[in-house]
Amino acid sequence: MLGKLKAALLALGLENVSIVNSNPTYIEITHKDATKANAIAHVQAAEKITKDQLMAFGDGENDLPMLTAVGTAVVVANASAKIKQVADFISKSNDEDGVAYAIKRLILDAEL
Repeated sequence: MLGKLKAALLALGLENVSIVNSNPTYIEITHKDATKANAIAHVQAAEKITKDQLMAFGDGENDLPMLTAVGTAVVVANASAKIKQVADFISKSNDEDGVAYAIKRLILDAEL
């Protein structure tokens, strides 16, 4: 059902609209510039941070631009296969505190 809805919305050819699945049961419809990647770029410019100093965590299609905008893309184990393809590190699932695990492992260098 959502696949048909998404296809119909995309067929409208709305120039300034982004339509993506953040998970199989949810469609995000936003302005094309309202992205996580643009938010990161804003903070990056304001704080004079280089790409290699940035890390992002994701699991869905809506995270793809964000994950490619940072130096280290962390994806949780229950992410889609498409998202896992851009991962620099695949962590534990979100049900297993995958973000916390990745922070400990990659930033704090803690033994787990």
